[in-house]
Amino acid sequence: MLLPRLLFLFLIVFAETIFANSTSEVVTSSAANSSTSTNHALGVSGTIVKSFSEWKHEKVQAAREELIESKARAAYSVTSKVTALPGVRNTNSTADRYKEVTQKEFNLDVAEALSTTDYLVLYLSAQPGNEKFKEAASQLSHEETAKIIEAYLKALQIHQEEEKQTSRRSSTADLL
Repeated sequence: MLLPRLLFLFLIVFAETIFANSTSEVVTSSAANSSTSTNHALGVSGTIVKSFSEWKHEKVQAAREELIESKARAAYSVTSKVTALPGVRNTNSTADRYKEVTQKEFNLDVAEALSTTDYLVLYLSAQPGNEKFKEAASQLSHEETAKIIEAYLKALQIHQEEEKQTSRRSSTADLL
């Protein structure tokens, strides 16, 4: 239920942003001359909203760093000659370290597969302020926007199918 509402709200704000950008042809020289090296906008509320690309890049980098650290710990546990005391479980066993590496590899795969829908649901919906959707919409590429619209349509279709099934169940229950 939350996903269709978030996507719908984002699409409305995005359409307003596109319309506002296409109708305003006057650009002040100070705005034209100012450039930023990052891809995020400072909102009215004072919060910085990251672009989808920047957010995903940060998630992938963090997952890579965790994987590298985990692999280093696993390699150390193999090469170290530390033995556990009798009767005390060694919590840093090689098997535990390799399980951790496997989990970190999975986390990296998940981070690399993050989509614009994940960006909306996981990142953008958690940001404070009312201007976050406008700020994010102004930073999305046409391809990212298309993916969001596709996700919104899929979410609507799923929601409509769920409503049909619910109404069928209630009408069947009424007959009984």
